[in-house]
Order: sequence, then C-alpha cells, then structure tokens
Amino acid sequence: MMPKIMKKKELKAQICSVDEGSSGYDSGILPGDFLLRVDGKTPRDVIDCYNLLSADGEHQILIERRGKAINLMLRTGEAPLGIQFETPVFDGVIKCNNRCIFCFVDQLPGGLSPELYVKDDDYRLSFLCGNFITLTNIRNRDLKRIIGMRLSPLYMSLHATDPALRAKIFGTKHSNNALKLLKRLLKEKIDVHIQIVLMKGLNDAAMLDKTLDDLKDEFEGVKSIGVVPVGISKCDKKRLLERFAFDSESSAEVIERIERRRKEFKTARLFASDEFFYISGESVPHADYYGDFPQLENGIGLARSFIDGWNQAVKTVRERTKNKEIKPEGLGIVTSPMGEWVLKEILLEKRSGLHLLPCKNNLFGERVNVCGLMPGKDVKEAACKGARDKGVSKVLVPSVALSKERFIDGVHLQEIRRELGIEVLEVECTPESLFRALREYM
Repeated sequence: MMPKIMKKKELKAQICSVDEGSSGYDSGILPGDFLLRVDGKTPRDVIDCYNLLSADGEHQILIERRGKAINLMLRTGEAPLGIQFETPVFDGVIKCNNRCIFCFVDQLPGGLSPELYVKDDDYRLSFLCGNFITLTNIRNRDLKRIIGMRLSPLYMSLHATDPALRAKIFGTKHSNNALKLLKRLLKEKIDVHIQIVLMKGLNDAAMLDKTLDDLKDEFEGVKSIGVVPVGISKCDKKRLLERFAFDSESSAEVIERIERRRKEFKTARLFASDEFFYISGESVPHADYYGDFPQLENGIGLARSFIDGWNQAVKTVRERTKNKEIKPEGLGIVTSPMGEWVLKEILLEKRSGLHLLPCKNNLFGERVNVCGLMPGKDVKEAACKGARDKGVSKVLVPSVALSKERFIDGVHLQEIRRELGIEVLEVECTPESLFRALREYM
C-alpha cells in the first residue's frame, strides 16, 4: 500500500538545497523534495528533524517528489546531514495575538510581499534564529518542550515589568502571564536574553529604572538586556508613535542612564543599542562595551563588530600585498544613513576612494534608517545621483536589502541596472566581503 501523502499546504518541510557529499546527498534526497516522515514520525520543524536524526545509523525517511511518495534510507554519523529547508518551521508559525501599540507590522504600507504582514511569536524561531518573542503566546505543551529539549537560549521582548504598563503596551491583560513564564524558564536554567523597546514618555526614565530594578532583583539569571528605540514608520495609521520618538538629547540621556546601571547587574550585561548612539551623534562604543556580543541580531554591537572586522581585514591583506592601497575608481556603495555613520567611522570614503551614497527612505520615512529596509526605488535614486554627481559607474548594494534580487518594495536589481545603464552589484554585509569587492572592482 502506498503511504498517504500529506498535502503541501499542510506540510512545509520543503528541501531547498542538498550539499554534495553529505549524507542527505548520498541518500538520494533532491532539492524540491518534501520531507514527510523520519522513522515513521512527522517532524513539526527542523528541531524535530535533527532530533530524530541525531542517533548515528540508518534512518527510514519518506519524501514526496512531484506528487509521488518515495522511501529512502539515510545514514547519519559518517558525513554531515547537508540538507537545508525553505523554512525552519513546517507546521506554520505561531502567530502573535497581542495588539502592541508600536507593532511595526501594523505600520507597514500596503502592496508588499504577503509574508511581511505575518506577526510571528514563535519560540522555535527564537531558539533557531534569534527572533524576539513575548512569551504571551506560549502554550503549556510548548513550555514543556522548551524545558524538556533544553531549547536555549531564547530571546524575549519584555519592554516593562509594571503590570498596568505592560497591559497598555501589549494591548492585552494576559501580557503579565509572560513574567511568570520567564521566572519558570530561568528556574529551569534556560538562557534568556531580554529586549526592551523604549518609547519616550511611556516606558523610559523612571519606568525604565523600575524595569531594570525588577530584572536585577526578581529575574536573576537573565543573560543580557538590550534597550532599543521604538521603530517608527511614516505609514503608522494610528498616529500615536511620533511622540514616542527619541532625538539626540533624549537618546544621550538613555545612554547615560544605562551606563549608570550596568555595574549593578551580576549576571546580565546591559546595553544601549547602536541606534541610540547613532541618534545621539556619539561615536561607536569600543568592543569591551559589548562583552561577547550576545545581541548582534538585535542591532547591538553590529557597528563595532563591522569596524573591528574591517580593520582586521585591511591589516591581513596589506601584510600579504606589501601595504598596497585600495583605490577603486568610479565605485560607490548605497547605504542607509546609519550605514553611512558606520562607514564614516572607518574613514572608508577618504582612505579607499569609495563613494558613499546615502539612501533616504521615502517608503518608511526618515526614522527608519537600517539597510535591510531600503526600498529599490530609493536605492535607484541614490545610485542615479552618484552616477550624475560623482561619476560612479559601478554601485554596490548590501545583500541584506535584497531577497532573490528584489528589494522590499518589489523593485528588481536588474531593473535598476537597465534604467541607469551602470553595474549594480550585490555585496554581503560583512567587512571581509566589502573588502574583497573593493579589490575585485578596482
């Protein structure tokens, strides 16, 4: 009897790539296959998948290929597994039921890719990808799984500890249950990193002090605490957020307050985000401010990590090439205002001759200044200005702004190349990749 095939809409375990020479490759798995079962069990996510395949030896797997069920034998332990999935969650993400007053998804304009409007609050994405979750959508079975499988570390959006303030921020009275869950996780020795999205006049100043006091006294064991400014888009339909925005003076006050409190914590490291330093006009802190950089994915320490990585890349290559200078001609890089702040810190434009082409964000507004949200229309405008005013003939674009060569507004990289008649090249957002690109396109 042929095994029953699950419908694709019910199973999202599609394999996107298989490394040559891996155990997955040797078993006959191909990109595009759907993984249905491992040793007779249906994995819900990559956590289940890797757990089921953790024991060395032979495993029976069932895949679907072009509508047909195929049984394969996969041997683990002799080579890396080597299979990657389109998404780490196969049964659909756990969605957020909160009504946060600052939710950035609610601030998105219409017409973007459908997946951008999904509000996830999935503990698996927190464990696997570093996504911040609220713990308000955790079920008992999820909690048992986290503890039982030791899914650590997790990343939690806390924002405040005052019950009334939490209810206001999260838009639900159930938000305070998350504090009980946090205590339980800490008691079970699950590592938790905390994010506080700060809103001026709401959860800053004295309320921030209360939150930090509570974290210090009642939630010992938290690994790190990152304080970031609220993200505000000009598309905000509620028109509530502008009063929550930080300027240079109030950002400097946040940095000073955090600096005063840092030494009070025994186990947790307390940080202000890179964006607070950018808004305040201050320079990027030194590496010792960030310790082991536990919240890089939250934009805390990314600037310093890039700067130090760049300096090391320059030193290494110059030692190999007898201090040969990089002098690219007609080469520019489109970057956000905050990206320009970082690149100016390493004097990139002055030392290398690379032209910095800052991209004003007209889709989301001037308060959104990260590279990952640069719209293609604005990138095209920045590149056009560089070609016109600075003689740029080749333009680098950070890969974080692209998904399959499309920007967040749907504009394709090829469209910019065609309309401007210049080379537009994608470059990874690492100092090593940028340095290689400069040398390659000199």
